[in-house]
Amino acid sequence: MKNLIIWSGAGAVLLLFFLVFSFATAEKGLAEDHGAPYWGTELSDKGQDIAIRAGCLACHSYRGQLGAATGPTLDAVGLRLNEQAIEAFIRNGTQLMPPFEGKLSDDEIKTLAQWLSTFKSPYEER
Repeated sequence: MKNLIIWSGAGAVLLLFFLVFSFATAEKGLAEDHGAPYWGTELSDKGQDIAIRAGCLACHSYRGQLGAATGPTLDAVGLRLNEQAIEAFIRNGTQLMPPFEGKLSDDEIKTLAQWLSTFKSPYEER
């Protein structure tokens, strides 16, 4: 019984440590990446143009606007996935998202992935 109390206490302390560390890391990342170029840069202009032409915004919400809600929001996608993972999703698709290999050029896929990877914070009206 004594061992159970000791191990439970140690587990609680360890869990608390990881929770505090995780929140501190997430907050730091959001603060550093707050100025993500959603718009107003050459990359954002190209990325948004490709996303519109490819039909991404028919399913995905973006900049606080509602899409068809069949796909996840693109806001803060750069926190969840790195550029290579985003490129793989665009290129190969998923069960619900069609692949864009052959529909978009290699450069367009790379530009779109690069642009989406800059979405590091939830959308805020600027």
